[in-house]
Amino acid sequence: MLDCSDKSKKFLLDNIPEVLTLDNIGQALDKVYDWIDMNGFGLDGMYNAKGKEAQAVYDDLMSSSQDDQIASDAL
Repeated sequence: MLDCSDKSKKFLLDNIPEVLTLDNIGQALDKVYDWIDMNGFGLDGMYNAKGKEAQAVYDDLMSSSQDDQIASDAL
């Protein structure tokens, strides 16, 4: 199971629930990236509110993944 904050889990549950079933961080990040690409931009080409929230989720997943990698490397 992916490691992320409760806020990120809520966003994923509401918008991209299939990500919560993935164990592979690369696949999860790809799905979030695809969602941002399809839903995260306004007509001006800038992030909309949901896009900003999704980018924060992406960053949270990436950070959590790196933290896990650092911890496993230390073993």
